[in-house]
Amino acid sequence: DQAAFLREGGSTLFPEETALVGELHGQRLLHLLCNAGQDTLSLASLGATVTGVDLSDEAITFATELAADVGRTDANFIRSEAQAFLEQAAPGSFDVVFMSY
Repeated sequence: DQAAFLREGGSTLFPEETALVGELHGQRLLHLLCNAGQDTLSLASLGATVTGVDLSDEAITFATELAADVGRTDANFIRSEAQAFLEQAAPGSFDVVFMSY
């Protein structure tokens, strides 16, 4: 149960990733290539307000449902190609950008 794992403080991030993103409390974070949102929600649990972006309708639907199941209101998911999203995003919209692999 992924929602229970995340609700109970579980994280899908590697320690190296959390070290690289640094302190996230109060930060607006953009997560490109977010897939089904597990890493995005893990980043939100570190204090960021997160926006996950992915090309897949199915992944975004799953991520949105998972966020609701976890009870995260500080996570938002958008279906878009990454470059297209970046081109339309207002300058200064995000403090941190994280890209999955």
